Amino acid sequence: MHGSLIHRSLLYLSWCLVPLLTGTIYGQKPIALRQTNSWAKFSPGTRKRVRIVVQKLDTKGNIESTATRETQSFLEQVNEKGYSLRIETTSDVAGKRITTDPQIVRRGYLGEINGELGKIRTTGETNVVINGLSVPCQVQQITIQGTGTTRVSTIHYSPTRFPHILHRVMKSPAGAAATTMIQADAIALDMPLHLLGADKIGSHILTTRRSPLGTISTLEVHCSDVPGSLVSLTSTTRDKAGKVTERSQLDLISYRVVIGEGRQPTTRPRLRLFQRATPR
Repeated sequence: MHGSLIHRSLLYLSWCLVPLLTGTIYGQKPIALRQTNSWAKFSPGTRKRVRIVVQKLDTKGNIESTATRETQSFLEQVNEKGYSLRIETTSDVAGKRITTDPQIVRRGYLGEINGELGKIRTTGETNVVINGLSVPCQVQQITIQGTGTTRVSTIHYSPTRFPHILHRVMKSPAGAAATTMIQADAIALDMPLHLLGADKIGSHILTTRRSPLGTISTLEVHCSDVPGSLVSLTSTTRDKAGKVTERSQLDLISYRVVIGEGRQPTTRPRLRLFQRATPR
C-alpha cells in the first residue's frame, strides 16, 4: 500500500514534463524544449530528496498506522531522447528502517518509462483561464504504449507558462470498460513560495484520480527552480463509498542543481545546494 504512493508520486513528477519530440514543435528545436524540462534542463549530478508520510486510517477514521519514506533522485544522464534517474529509498515502518536497492528509471519527454513507446499529435488550440489570466495553449493528445496497456492523455500545453501542462486528462487502459482517469489542473500561477530559506515562485496543481476502487485527491506545489519541480504534495484517498482510508504528505528536504557541461575540462559547472536548516 505504501509503495503505491511512491509510484503515484513519481507519476506526478512526470505530469509537469514539457512534451517533446525528436522533431520540431512550435518552431523550436528539441534542445531548446529540453532546457525547459523540469529535470533535463539541469546537468547530471543534480539531485533532490523528499520525505513522504503516509497515514492509513481504520473504519472509524482513526490513524491505524504511519509509514515514512525518504526518496533521493539523482539525475544520471540526459540526451535527446530523454533522461535517467537513480532512485534510492529508505523507509521507516513499525520502528524498522528499511533501505531498498537503487533503481534506474529511464523517462522519455512524453512521459514514457523504461522503453515505452510514445507519440503525440496536436489537435487544436485553446485558452486556459486561471484566476482571470487567459493562457494560450496547444491541445495535444499523447499516447503511450506500455507492456499490455495503453495510456492516452489530452493536454493543454503552454511553451512559455510554467508549469507548461496546465490541464491534463489521462485514461488507462484506453478503451477498457473499467478505466482509471486522472485529471490535473493548474489552479494558481505565480504564487509566493518560501522554500528552504529562499523566496521562490510556485504554481499549484489539483489532481484527481478516479478508479473502480475509489478516488485520490492531491494538491501539489511546483517550482521551476527545483529538479522535477514538485516541492510538496498532500493527498487523501477515499474508497468507493467515499470514506477516507489514507492520507499522505510529501515535502522537499533538499536539492542540488548542476548547471553546465561539467564533464568538459574547459567548463566548470555551477553547483547550488539547498536544504532544510537543522535545528540547533
